[in-house]
Amino acid sequence: MFFISGSYFCFDNPGALQDNFKTDLQMSTSTFVLLYSIYSWPNVILCFIGGFLLDSVFGIRLGTVIYMALTLIGQIIFASGALVNAFWVMMLGRFVFGYVFNIILLEMFLCPFIRSSN
Repeated sequence: MFFISGSYFCFDNPGALQDNFKTDLQMSTSTFVLLYSIYSWPNVILCFIGGFLLDSVFGIRLGTVIYMALTLIGQIIFASGALVNAFWVMMLGRFVFGYVFNIILLEMFLCPFIRSSN
């Protein structure tokens, strides 16, 4: 359960650093908000693919390990983009992080209810 709180910390990390991002990277507010938008948009369609891979290909245990590793990789990409002042790298990291983290949330909170009802 600790990885959920750590992942939420990573999710809200840009919000705590908003002033620093805006001054160091010369970002406008609308550009900064893109970091949160790119986190959410992949899950409009890609959650079906992630759910299929979790249920049919990887299984719950292996899928959780793989998706948590990808969550870490997404955060590392985001931090690397901030380090080198490359906004597109930051967006890529948030995309990867958002995609896999939301699949983990679905797997942890929704799948047990579905499996227990079958």
